[in-house]
Amino acid sequence: MGYRGAIRGIGAAIRAAEREAKRKQRELDRQQKEMERTEELERAAYEVEVYENYIDVLSSIHKECGDGWDWQKIKSSDPPTEPESMKTHEQKVQKAIDNYSPSFFDKTFKRVEKKKNKMLQNLEEAKKLDRAEYQKAMEEFKKDYEEWKL
Repeated sequence: MGYRGAIRGIGAAIRAAEREAKRKQRELDRQQKEMERTEELERAAYEVEVYENYIDVLSSIHKECGDGWDWQKIKSSDPPTEPESMKTHEQKVQKAIDNYSPSFFDKTFKRVEKKKNKMLQNLEEAKKLDRAEYQKAMEEFKKDYEEWKL
């Protein structure tokens, strides 16, 4: 065999390798499609199972029941008590103001007035916070009282 035969043999080997690669690619594509089809079937089966479970839950709600209610006891219960104005934040800040004694450095650097003003400002904020908490408690009391009246 001459050089032409060798070239033809090499060309044939190259074409055979290309055919094999294309065949392998087709096989992989077929496997990919098969996997996608299988995944789609599994997903559909899962969705069917979820839906059937949902239907079972809906159709069995009437079988679940809570504790019994003693309506006479509820009817004769005392009304909710009205909240008292608690001044916890204000008292805490006021105690800090009452117990304040300026330190050596406060006196030296003339920070006494500034600190007192800051404490008075904190006292006003504490009063606002106490009022807000009281308002919230009153709103909840009113809601509870309306429910109790029914």
